[in-house]
Amino acid sequence: MAAHKAITTFTLLGAVALSGPALAFRCGNSLVSEGDQEFEVNQRCGSPVNSEWIVADPWGVVKQAVYDAGAGKFYRIVLFRDGKIVSITNGPRH
Repeated sequence: MAAHKAITTFTLLGAVALSGPALAFRCGNSLVSEGDQEFEVNQRCGSPVNSEWIVADPWGVVKQAVYDAGAGKFYRIVLFRDGKIVSITNGPRH
């Protein structure tokens, strides 16, 4: 019984450790996630297909950028605040 608990605990911990951030996407072999700098995203994914300044709020300047993840995949809509990712959402499929 103790061995079964140990295996179950180890399996659950492994699954949590490998799950990664909830708000992330892949560009080729690279992972992009919240907190990444805009220049890092552009190095990994290339230039966005569209970008625009949304608003300057009390917490910083917000920029929206749309990245093409490839044919058949969702466009990624990324919000940057002061150059760091604060939000990633899926757009329409390409």
